[in-house]
Order: sequence, then structure tokens, then C-alpha cells
Amino acid sequence: MSTTQPIRDKEQVCQLTDYYLKRGQLRNHALVVLGLYTALRISDLLRLRWEDVYDFDTQAVKPNISLSEQKTGKSKTIALHPAAADALLLLAPGKAAPGRFIIENPYTRRAISRIQAYRLIRAAGEALMFGERVSCHSLRKTFGYHALKSGVAPVVLMEIYNHSSLATTNRYLGITQDDKNEVYLGLSFADTSDTKARKARPLNHSHNPSPPVCSRRRRKCPRQSKKPLNRHSPKKRFIVSPTQVRQPVVIALQP
Repeated sequence: MSTTQPIRDKEQVCQLTDYYLKRGQLRNHALVVLGLYTALRISDLLRLRWEDVYDFDTQAVKPNISLSEQKTGKSKTIALHPAAADALLLLAPGKAAPGRFIIENPYTRRAISRIQAYRLIRAAGEALMFGERVSCHSLRKTFGYHALKSGVAPVVLMEIYNHSSLATTNRYLGITQDDKNEVYLGLSFADTSDTKARKARPLNHSHNPSPPVCSRRRRKCPRQSKKPLNRHSPKKRFIVSPTQVRQPVVIALQP
């Protein structure tokens, strides 16, 4: 049995969301859109009732969904995407009522079965000739695949999926060699901005900067003499002439 794969082509995702909408089948349209934008397991999606998503006082869709997962028993809160809210608003007239299921069988007033949900999504994929088998789980995987491609960290997706490890999430997302090649070929370290010319500015040699001013807080610079000493100039010699030598004074004493 082949492993369910995400829908990697965004154009095909749009075709799938519009398939039942163009045919006026608003319940099936809501099934596809909610599966794509909430990443819920089909067992949790089919258990949703109108009071979980709809405020009957304001006649508006709630911003969040709060539920406990049937498989793990963990509680989670999901922000409703505007596309999911629009699909619910289209379905609400004549359908929204307390206690009723959103994806409901109109004859039994109970939620449709998982087999019926699988048949609806598979039939749309075959009609659109996607080539690969599309199932309910494809919607959940498609959410994570495109979230990862848009830059969402795998650890965040692990928390959304309530997986026990990051390795499980990596296997779950169905990353192919083509996806890896896209990363290898798409990365670039070249600086293409116009700031490259401003980084290397020529020095202006015509400008002579003034000598640095000594700061009192730092060590004092030695004072420079007004007339610098030329060490190579000959030293001056002082010659005393004979006339300049003082003669001894003789004093004669009379007897």
C-alpha cells in the first residue's frame, strides 16, 4: 500500500478547493477547505459541531476552534483561516444550528462516515486528474508541506501535529529530492544590493587631517617645542679670547 502524499502543486490545491464550490456542493467544499486549513485528522474534523465554530448570538464564525484530539487526547486551539471562515459562512444558512454536525448527512442528521469523506476527496482528485491518489490524510499533509516550504520551522509543525518527535514530522511531510534540490539551487550569498558601491569609498588624499587633540582624561601628550631641534646641526662652541681673561689684581702693602 502506497504512502499518502501531500499535494505539492499549489495550483492543484486551488483546483481542489474550487471543485465542489463550482458544483454548488457547499458541504463537500467545507470538508475540503477545513481539512486543508486546520490540519485536523478526519476523525476530529467530522466530530465538529456548529457551536464549536459559530457564534449564534453574533451570527459570526468564531476566530478559534478548541477541541481535544480523539487519537491523542491532547487539547489544542486552532486559529480559523479566513478561507475556512468563508466556507463556513457559505454553508451556515439553513444548516447552522446548535447540536448539529458541520459535515452532516442530511438524511440521518449525523456526521458522514470516514469512508464517505474519503470517497468524496478521492473522487475530486480523480476528476481533476492529479495523477496521485488523494485522500483525507493528503489534506493534513498538504498543510504541513506548504507551511514548511513557506519557512515555518519543523519544530512548530511538530507541535501542531502533536507528534512525539521531530523525526516523525520530517517523515510525515514527504520531502522529496526535488525539494532538497530547490534549497540547494535557490540559496545565494551574493550581495545584489546597491550598497556594494558605497562600501569601498576612495580616500581623499588632498585633505590633511589635523593632529589628534590630547584629552585630559587620557594620558597627556608630551608638549612639542615651538622650534624643533635639528639634531644634525653642528653644536655651537664658545671660545674665550685672551683679552677677556681677567688679570690678577696685585695690592702692594707699604711698610
